[in-house]
Amino acid sequence: MEFNEENKAARPEDRAEAPQTGERKRHLTSAERQQLYAEHAKHRTQTAAGKKRRQKIITVSLIVILTLLIAGLVTALIILDRNVWKPARTYAEAEEYYAMTEYLKAYDIFKSLGDYSDSAERAAECVILNARKLSGREDPVIGYSSDMKWFSLYSDSTSGVTEDMGYIKFDSSLYKGDGKVVIPDIFNGVLVRGIADKCFFWCDFLTSVEIPASVTVIGERAFYSCSELTSVVIPDSVTVIGENAFAECVKLESVKIGSGLSELPPRCFRNCVSLGSVELPEGLTAIGVRSFNGCTGLKELTLPSTLSFLGNNAFTGCTALESVIYAGTREKLAALCAADDGSILLDCPGLVTGG
Repeated sequence: MEFNEENKAARPEDRAEAPQTGERKRHLTSAERQQLYAEHAKHRTQTAAGKKRRQKIITVSLIVILTLLIAGLVTALIILDRNVWKPARTYAEAEEYYAMTEYLKAYDIFKSLGDYSDSAERAAECVILNARKLSGREDPVIGYSSDMKWFSLYSDSTSGVTEDMGYIKFDSSLYKGDGKVVIPDIFNGVLVRGIADKCFFWCDFLTSVEIPASVTVIGERAFYSCSELTSVVIPDSVTVIGENAFAECVKLESVKIGSGLSELPPRCFRNCVSLGSVELPEGLTAIGVRSFNGCTGLKELTLPSTLSFLGNNAFTGCTALESVIYAGTREKLAALCAADDGSILLDCPGLVTGG
């Protein structure tokens, strides 16, 4: 803008000094000038502060908008990962186990995916394939509530056990067979993986039982006081046996324990008076309190070299022992027996140790 007489007259100080009509031009006093300069400074300060506030508002608004955009993007990525990418990765993992014929692991993963893709169908397929693999039979035993009314799938909300976990339950009041029970590999479409607590409790008609190779757990008192049961084979898949699982089976003569078990529970075979011989698998590290207490017919016993714990009175009452074979040293056996007060093993006339 050019500085001319019109603009010059527009300045406040000039206006203040401009002569009124008919009056002489008056100069501002020093005080008036200072006041005028103060007003100008205040105006500039207010203008700068206003500009600063506007800039701050704009900056904060941009930060809020950017934060919301980032949060939205992160949420979208999380949802996408949960519903698309993660299920796809998990499905691929199940496929890998399937290709390696690790059907049980593949089954668990497919089952966890629910209705994603064809996971439900693949899980059902894995059940059949796993049962075939474990049982060695092309046609595994498949049961349903309609044809095996005496079986059901156990669930318990208190302990968190669901039907999908495959724990089988037996109702003796509905069973009309000859006492030779075959537990199905698959029941109601679910792979049988456990025998529930007290499953065959006091089944005095049970003469034999076939446990599928998919079972990993035998519950507490599962076969308690099955007074006609004469023999049992515990498959290698079993890793857990509950207390008193076979206690009071007075006609039980032979037991084969699979290699998957690392601990024999307390009172497992208590008062199995007809049990003549027991060969415990290598890998077994512990024999619980009174596991064989009262097995008065036990004559032959083979202990694994891996044994590191012998519970109190584990073999108390095994008065018929004639042979004890232990691959470890006599000193180690003596140390185990010291904790157990198991002199009955050390005093056995047929004791044979590895040194």
